[in-house]
Parts: sequence; structure tokens; C-alpha cells
Amino acid sequence: MARYLVPGGAGFIGSHLCTRLCAEGHDVRALDDLSSGHRSNLDGVDVDLIVGDLRDRDALESATDGADFVLHHAAIASVQFSVEHPLEEQDVNVVGTLRLLEAARAAGVKRVVFAASAAAYGEDETVPKQESMRAQPISPYGLSKVTGEHYCRVWSHVFGLETVCLRYFNIFGPRQDPNSPYSGVISIFARIMLDGRIPSIHGDGEQSRDFTFVDNVVDANMGACAVSSTAGEIYNIGCARAITI
Repeated sequence: MARYLVPGGAGFIGSHLCTRLCAEGHDVRALDDLSSGHRSNLDGVDVDLIVGDLRDRDALESATDGADFVLHHAAIASVQFSVEHPLEEQDVNVVGTLRLLEAARAAGVKRVVFAASAAAYGEDETVPKQESMRAQPISPYGLSKVTGEHYCRVWSHVFGLETVCLRYFNIFGPRQDPNSPYSGVISIFARIMLDGRIPSIHGDGEQSRDFTFVDNVVDANMGACAVSSTAGEIYNIGCARAITI
């Protein structure tokens, strides 16, 4: 049994991680300010929920105390918000990640898994996407995630804190809030059709995405903790299959 901290643990992906970890008998703690996450996502899950901000030193010290692994999924995950409020978005996603890395280092955490994003690739139309491709984000959100990757790499190189970065592609699944402005196209279209309406598709409908079921993301996080050779690496997490809208 290991001790896990899941920042963003009451959110869409984080709650699935907490559910799996608890089912496997691990000791699980979540840190979430509930700005987009929901307590109800953790109903029936034996997790210690700390309601706090990622940038709060005291909350981070309490949350990381005794943790073996940190699965970092706390962020403002919205391109639109990052464009409208770039300073706030960078403060949460970049400064918050930096504070978490420092807290994890001080607490003796074995490894931090960072939820990165395919937004790192920007408008590069090359397929399939390779981790070796140059990052060229085109939004403040994408930039914040690439910056987080660099901080993880530097903290691993300079301080010896093992880190793994996972670049997610268009995740969908249960607990994805269709009413959230941060939600993906699958949950939004599903809500519209369940309401008896017809979804609007902008463009010719030939836009393609690599959609990833949330359980696959959970598997990737578990593997990132379990396999020693993953330390210091960046991995794309997708299904390697383009689906048109």
C-alpha cells in the first residue's frame, strides 16, 4: 500500500484516480478548492479531502505530508479562461505547480505525475503527434502546461525529485460536467442530444480529434508511478486514432 496525494481530486479526472486508488487499497488524500470539482464526485470513496488552494503553503504542507506519490491534476483547464484572464490562469497553473513541486520535494515525495496537455503542440498539423516534436503552444493555457513540464524537468534534474509528464488528448467519460464551460465536445453534444436538440458543428465536420476514455488516463497514471523507467519522461496519452467531429 502506498500513500497518494491527488491535487484536483474532486474533479473529473482526479475523482476517477481517487476511486481507482482506494479500490486498490491505497491511502488517498485529495486537495481541491472545489472551484470546478464537486464533493459528490467522491461520494462513497474513502479519501481524505482537504479543501484548499494549490497556492496555499499551509494547505500544501498538510496535503503532501507523508505522501509517496503526487498525481497533479489541479488546474484551470480552459483555453477560453486563459485568454480572458491570463494572469489568474498562470498564477494557478504555473505558480501553483511550482509551489506543489517545492512542497513535494520538502516532504520527500518519491514521484510527481503532472497532468500536461496536447495543447503543447499548438496548431502543428503533423500526425501522429510525437513527444519529440517541438512544443509550440498558441494559448496561455497551453503555455502554462508546457511551463509546468519544464519545471518538472528542472526539479528532477536539479533536486532529484522524480517527475513524469502525461500529455492528455481530449478526455471524456463519466463525471465530466456538461454544464461546465471547460467541458469537452463529447459531453456537450451528449447533453444537447439528450435534451432533444441538434448540436451545431462549426466548419465542415471533418475536424478530427484523438478522444481518450478517462479509464485509460487512470491506467496511464498508475503506470507512471509503477514503472521506474518513466521517471523524467513525457508521454502522449491518447488512443492514436483520429475521429472526425
